[in-house]
Amino acid sequence: MKPGIQLFTVFLFIHVLGIPLYAQAIPADSIYLGQPSPQNMPVKFNLSVSPGYFPAERVTVSPDGKNIYYSELGGYYPITAARIKHYGYSGGRWNGPDTLFENYFSPALSPDGTRMYFQRAGEENAAIWYSVNSGTGWSTPSRFLSDLPFNYLLQETNNGNYYCSSYSAAGGLGQRDWSQLVISGTDSVVQSLGRPLCTTGDDIDFCVSRDESFFISSPNGSFYISYHKPDGSWTNPKKLISTPGWAPCLTSDNRFLFFTTGSGILSHGDTWIYWVRVDNLIDSLKHTNYAPYAKWPPSAQTGTNGTLFTFTVPDSTFYDDDHDSLTYSAALSNGSSLPAWLSFDPATRTFSGIPAVPRSLLFSIKLSAADSAHAAGSCVFSLSVAIATGVKKNGQSPGESQLLQNYPNPFNPTTTIHYVLAKSSFVRLTVYDLLGRDIRTLQKSFQQAGEYSLVWDAKDERHIPVSSGIYFYRLESDDLNMQRKMILLK
Repeated sequence: MKPGIQLFTVFLFIHVLGIPLYAQAIPADSIYLGQPSPQNMPVKFNLSVSPGYFPAERVTVSPDGKNIYYSELGGYYPITAARIKHYGYSGGRWNGPDTLFENYFSPALSPDGTRMYFQRAGEENAAIWYSVNSGTGWSTPSRFLSDLPFNYLLQETNNGNYYCSSYSAAGGLGQRDWSQLVISGTDSVVQSLGRPLCTTGDDIDFCVSRDESFFISSPNGSFYISYHKPDGSWTNPKKLISTPGWAPCLTSDNRFLFFTTGSGILSHGDTWIYWVRVDNLIDSLKHTNYAPYAKWPPSAQTGTNGTLFTFTVPDSTFYDDDHDSLTYSAALSNGSSLPAWLSFDPATRTFSGIPAVPRSLLFSIKLSAADSAHAAGSCVFSLSVAIATGVKKNGQSPGESQLLQNYPNPFNPTTTIHYVLAKSSFVRLTVYDLLGRDIRTLQKSFQQAGEYSLVWDAKDERHIPVSSGIYFYRLESDDLNMQRKMILLK
């Protein structure tokens, strides 16, 4: 048989069996369930929801656009009922939705669409699960890296890297910390993405582009974008869209962003899935001005009444991605002017003055830095001023050193810790968690005898909020080593 006849015979055989030579493409008017594509204004994306369940909680789309997965929740947090549902395009139409997994939610697909990561109802703060599609269906869910306690989300990129949110051995939804998971052989290491991504707030939702060129988060109810820099760090986030929401998810081509919006399941309200076109905005925002941010916020400062206080803010405190020259200013965190005894020199970034206070006081100081476009960043640090006479009203030195119970307790977001030194001593006041790990050093200096007070703002050494739970604070001095318990409730 001639080669041409052979080729024709094979073609005819395939055609007769009904096997297509090429993968069936989705017609333009049928993409994304046939719903009209949005432009730069978010619109509702309609999905079927089971009776008694909330509207879809998170959406993820396969790379070829032929599979849409989403989760629906059957109750408020903590989540005890959930399911992952699926629409599939075949035979020239969309089919479904069918239930893919019971008791799992928050699906996220691998770049090739063959692996899905999600959480299991009742343990969303403890583990990530996954399933593999070998072509004949999805496998039974398995635990992903059971020795590492991931919290809430895991996403995989084209390079085989993993990103996770709120990684903390102590767990909890209140700590916002996005991290990259590095896997080398049998070793796994979680590395925080650091500032300016991991700063303050309770947001833990995110999505990272498959090529890792940008990162989208939703702090304070709006969506922000940060771009990956050549040195591996990330730019200061810029607002992407103002519509409030959470659970962002990008399509593979970075064209559309899906997200959840509404009054929210945490407040027993309604939620909906919206989508918006973002590819043009993502490209244009990259070339606009970046606001400076506090990369290394100052640590807590201390002063003594009647003694000269000086503090020069390091020039590494603020960073500007545009490398602009910065102009500095300072005020109290409530917007009031600095106390009359304290001055700030913007040129040298130096605070100075002789405290004149009637009693031990704590000042919360807001330091700001603005670039030439008047975009500004700020940070807050505390200045504790003590009355260090070491004398009671009767003229006698304090009888004994004491560590008093913090107030209020339980607390949110701050609490005050009081202590008394019967004699001058080197003092260390440390906050640590149930596992004995140091969380924050509030005081580490030589102090005169007297009464002192400090405020803890429920943040760790990196000024990242810690999760709700039980913490301890310990005072160590020449004549006292004592600890007390406090409770943070968010």
